[in-house]
Amino acid sequence: MGYKPSLQWIADTIPILSFFIIITAVAWIYQRTLDNSMLSLQAARQQLMQDTLIRQELAIARNLQQDLYPKPQRYSECLDIGASVQPALETSGDLYDLIRLNDDEIAIIVGDATGKSVAAAMVMAMTRSIIRSEARRSRNPGHVLRHVNAILHADDAVNQMMTVWYGVLNLRNHQLRFANAGHPFPLLRRNGAIQELEAFGTPLRSIRNFPYAEQTIQLQANDRLVVYTDGVIETMNEQRELYSFDRWCLAVRELEAENTAGLIDAYCADVDRFRGAARQADDLTLVIVDIIKDPSELITLPVADTTTVVVGADQ
Repeated sequence: MGYKPSLQWIADTIPILSFFIIITAVAWIYQRTLDNSMLSLQAARQQLMQDTLIRQELAIARNLQQDLYPKPQRYSECLDIGASVQPALETSGDLYDLIRLNDDEIAIIVGDATGKSVAAAMVMAMTRSIIRSEARRSRNPGHVLRHVNAILHADDAVNQMMTVWYGVLNLRNHQLRFANAGHPFPLLRRNGAIQELEAFGTPLRSIRNFPYAEQTIQLQANDRLVVYTDGVIETMNEQRELYSFDRWCLAVRELEAENTAGLIDAYCADVDRFRGAARQADDLTLVIVDIIKDPSELITLPVADTTTVVVGADQ
């Protein structure tokens, strides 16, 4: 005769078994959760380390890029030149350069690569290097842009386009020759009025063999030339309103400072006030040339008399 457990024993055993099953399930779930948490923590630590390394590398890249921008200097008693770049991210796709071509001329370059951050910065650095090389071979801004455009088209690794304004300023007579590869027209403030220096052209690497034309203007005493990137006029505030070309012209016409460095601070402060708490969405670059006076106004000192005077011993 087989053993048959009583109904009471079964009734007493089921809760105990259920309890152990629940405890086992809870322990398994807890261990699984703990294991997943440890894996997530390790992944977070690795991501943090990667982010830290990326930030460090970007900081190094930003410092290296800042070294590419020349410090404006006093090229002449008649000129005051200031320049500034404000990157939206760690690195900038904007370019400015000041190249002393010879005793009489300097090249002024402002550009803007499509895209943002590292990719745009690489195109900017490469374009700068090519422009510097070509600037030594030709004094014609249109020729320089044509050659740079051809070199960029020949490099299949380059996908971005770049707008560039290229000017050559004569330090003796203040004649400015310039060409434009799709860049915003610079502003010229003269006698309280604002005008654009129009020169038409397509961005570099957009149309192969584009014939960039050269324009010429004679700068005068008290003229102010302002070359900028579109990050200025396309700045947006929290209401998504544009700073706009009209506001920019008003700032160039009305704002004053003791020198171009102070003027850049004043212009940037005006843009920052408009933007408010909104994020800076694009790089912002300015180059300002103030014509302090005409070269003919420089005072030429008379040549000193070098006649030898002999003084006698009895005097």
